[in-house]
Amino acid sequence: MHIWASFLFAFSANLDNLALGIAYGARKVRVGFRSNLAIAWMTGLGTLLPMTVGKWILQYISPESARMIGSGLLWLLGLFFLISFFLALHKQKNGILENPEYADQDQSGDISVREAITVAAALMLNNLGAGLGASVAGLEVIPTLLCTLVFSMGLMEIGQRIGYGCSNQLGKYASLLSAILTLLLGTLSWFL
Repeated sequence: MHIWASFLFAFSANLDNLALGIAYGARKVRVGFRSNLAIAWMTGLGTLLPMTVGKWILQYISPESARMIGSGLLWLLGLFFLISFFLALHKQKNGILENPEYADQDQSGDISVREAITVAAALMLNNLGAGLGASVAGLEVIPTLLCTLVFSMGLMEIGQRIGYGCSNQLGKYASLLSAILTLLLGTLSWFL
């Protein structure tokens, strides 16, 4: 599959980083370079491990079956993200992704590397299913991993800069965009 599919996957899989960055920026909580790097490595690991499993699975099924299964997994994940987005509009949750300020446990206004591990674990869980689906759909592991690392760090930083200048309401729509992009990637992988 083409490199642009890895870009699309990495962008979609890391939109939560953008949303968190906006939320942190709006609350004037800083995620420094080392903490952002720790988050990127953990989300990268959350992509690498399932993609490796997906490549192992590919040894036992036909390319046509792999394409259909991978597309289906991406579609299911996209629908899950879409449903989660609409459910989140109607209720308040207490998790790190919905209330990112919970990660700043010492109330310092800065996310330490130790606190970043908590954030990264939540983000990493989002990448597990997507990584498996992307791998089985035919995305290459190394380009996808590199794109994931870059987008993870970049979107967190961009989000913080946006958040410093506006409210965090913009960030809540990042999960809707992620759902749409995941559905688009599932559709594209069906035909490629």
